[in-house]
Amino acid sequence: MDSKKAEILDQLCKQEFIGHGNPSFFHGRIYKSVPPLPEVKWECSYKPRGDLEGPEWLTGTEYSDTESVFKDKIKKLARLVRLSEKTVIYSGAGISVAAGINQAARSSGTFSDISTDADPTITHRAITALKENGMVDCWIQQNHDGLPQKAGYPQEDIFEIHGSWYDPSNPVVCYDGIMRGDLFSRMKRASDSADLVLVLGTSLSGLNSDQVAINPAKRSCEGKSLGTVIVNLQQTAKDGEATLRLFSETDQVFTALLENLGIPIKENITEVPDNCVFVPYNANGKRSGKLRMYLDLTEGQKIRLNPDHNCQGSRQPKLLHIFGKGAQDYQEVIRKPGPGNGYVGKYLSTLSAWELQIEGVPMLLGRWWLQVAERGKLDSIPVINIDPVMGCEDEEGSCDFDVDVVASRMIMEKELENEREKKSAVSGMLIAPGTAASEAQLEEIQIEKDKIDALMEKTLKNMEKTRSLARTLGVTENEDDGSQSNLKDEHKPGDESNIKQQMTEDEQLAYALQLSMDD
Repeated sequence: MDSKKAEILDQLCKQEFIGHGNPSFFHGRIYKSVPPLPEVKWECSYKPRGDLEGPEWLTGTEYSDTESVFKDKIKKLARLVRLSEKTVIYSGAGISVAAGINQAARSSGTFSDISTDADPTITHRAITALKENGMVDCWIQQNHDGLPQKAGYPQEDIFEIHGSWYDPSNPVVCYDGIMRGDLFSRMKRASDSADLVLVLGTSLSGLNSDQVAINPAKRSCEGKSLGTVIVNLQQTAKDGEATLRLFSETDQVFTALLENLGIPIKENITEVPDNCVFVPYNANGKRSGKLRMYLDLTEGQKIRLNPDHNCQGSRQPKLLHIFGKGAQDYQEVIRKPGPGNGYVGKYLSTLSAWELQIEGVPMLLGRWWLQVAERGKLDSIPVINIDPVMGCEDEEGSCDFDVDVVASRMIMEKELENEREKKSAVSGMLIAPGTAASEAQLEEIQIEKDKIDALMEKTLKNMEKTRSLARTLGVTENEDDGSQSNLKDEHKPGDESNIKQQMTEDEQLAYALQLSMDD
């Protein structure tokens, strides 16, 4: 272990969680002595959020570290990021305030009506740069705004646990709604394995997802992680558990951090994506080992939601008719239950998204989703075409568009998917949606292995025949040194049985293999 990391872990083991009355509460457990306290920038006597409880001392007052303390904390933050084996981002609405998006917490900021037309902040672009330099593992996002993806952060490594404006299969989850099961599982794994968590712009007010910050902090007391770094203008109830506590706007922190690390901040992405790509997913939007599909988002194309969408779980009133059990009354309009069908509208460059209509409800699909689908790393994609053009990859890597071949493969994957669901129901454990495709690939690998085993068995038999033939032609092995010599040279030219050239072991094997393949 790095000596600098060992020193920090030792300090965290010695320093227990800090109480609110201790001045160190403003700085973090990494400090051995207490720096000057932060300055009050905006005083508030009310709770940070009116809809959530908290300790009596907690208010919405905003603080700012002094210049000298800020610089020292940036140095410490840079050291932690460099030393961390797995850094996880856990962010709330505070990081998007600079983009003009409102937050639930009270603040000194002014009201704004910007939403889907917002641009990424310095924080979003800086974290994307850290990701590209291997310094961030994943991002657990409470927000719905899609600003990380607009900045170029990969969708595969961002967990939008409360839903998204840009993913129709993962709509914004109401307070009485349910987080999508696969996202909860991924969040839990990140919480259990993170070495360092950067907690940005969230009040840590008791949500289930706050375990992402709390669990690594607990492990740091045992020397098993670097813990958490909290960046927020307001205090939180968990500040005393933090390894390092910064009172500043996140844009200011990440500007200074990347300058310290020598990493340039990324520029915003503005290119218009293609409308149609060839993707490794089946007709239900599940990742497939062999099936390939054209995902076409040209205006007017008919589409449907991935069957694993969370419209019901989100508890959004306007979405309850999608895969619902009966008609739903929303804003004096009766909507009949539907299977999630719809069509593609225009591409809206100001929103970085395609406009969709799903069962009469306008939705958005972020511009990055076609690139994500093309990469094929996620278990599923949000939408698929109705009756898409499909093919099946053959052993040579070419695509066969024969309808019967595709249908056969679909049946195979469907059977495996049904088996997966049965196992999931029996065990009570969530199994990743892409498991069926993986199992199909494993089954194919086993079939190929059986073919190779049979071929090798045949080859070994033919090799024995080849050796016998070689001996009858005068090729023999020297028992002393394993070398071969030609004992006969009286064979007639042109007669295949009269081979004058000596046969090495490799030549015998090649000849036997050819015989096996010709059989």
